[in-house]
Amino acid sequence: SVRHQKKKKKRLGHRHEHRRLTSASVREQLSIPPDAFVLTTIGTICRRKRQKWALYALRYLVQKKIDAYYLLVGAPSEKGGQGDPEYVVEFLNSVRKFDLQSHVRLVPFGVSVAPYLSVADLHCSPSSLEAYPLNTLEAMSMGVPVVATAAGGTEEQFPLGLSVRCSFCLVRNISSSRDFLEAVARAAARRGNRLRADGNAMRDAIAAPAAERFAAGLRAAFSFRRSRPLVSFVVRTYWRQMDTKPFALRRTLRALRSLRETRWEALIVQSDATAVPGLFRLLSDFRDARLRPIVFEDAPATSSGGYEVTDRAIALARASKWLIVTNGDNIYDARFLDSLSGSSGLVS
Repeated sequence: SVRHQKKKKKRLGHRHEHRRLTSASVREQLSIPPDAFVLTTIGTICRRKRQKWALYALRYLVQKKIDAYYLLVGAPSEKGGQGDPEYVVEFLNSVRKFDLQSHVRLVPFGVSVAPYLSVADLHCSPSSLEAYPLNTLEAMSMGVPVVATAAGGTEEQFPLGLSVRCSFCLVRNISSSRDFLEAVARAAARRGNRLRADGNAMRDAIAAPAAERFAAGLRAAFSFRRSRPLVSFVVRTYWRQMDTKPFALRRTLRALRSLRETRWEALIVQSDATAVPGLFRLLSDFRDARLRPIVFEDAPATSSGGYEVTDRAIALARASKWLIVTNGDNIYDARFLDSLSGSSGLVS
């Protein structure tokens, strides 16, 4: 069976545990050879975090005769972390199916993660959706290189203009387990000094300035001193509008930013549950706080034009005067807002 970390009779606080456990002692405690290649993930076992993708990567490395191990921190425990029970069963069944019991280590939810990250050669985040995950930043802050899907806020942690160049760190197609596996394989091919150098570069370029970058964005987005926009656009979009030329979402956003009247905001609303690969990267390319992504986790599996989530998105609009509900394949003349009449109550 998959090995679990043995429970200690005496529970030590996180700070003391951090001091007590070193990289070498963690490997010894978990029966991981000193020179083995270790993948880590952090978080409860659930379908959204897709730990099975990391398992696929482990299987590939083992098949390539690499002495690789997968350390999953966040297994169900008395402290919580129950996750998705059905997915937990699927994950454990896959471990047995691939005959990887001796290469997988499960650490219970609720422990200090730093000692376990310290043994990692590569940290993974294969999630389908994230807000602004801390586990990726925790890993990079310790000089551990990361392979992550560009899911939600994870993508925002890798802004344009980074001094670090990485061929594996961010997987753009968040729906492709193959792309994720290939990224892990490229990282594993650099194992040793080159991969450690990659981790140090990520630490300096991404993790170190992340807190200030996040705080600055948060202050800009929620400042009470910021005046309300005159107009709110509710832009309903879905995955096809990322690349369906010429009516792509990028073209719509460019048209909005070309409006002569600048007192507007745009709520970019994902109209159904299908992920929109590259959406957050697209928004970060514009670097415009007026563009606000809206994703409802309980959105319908498929959408009929986004009407199911429209009312909820409208409730988030901040406009003082006008509300415009539109789609992600429309464009506007630069003088469009100039044509709104101050005496009209409704414009269609």
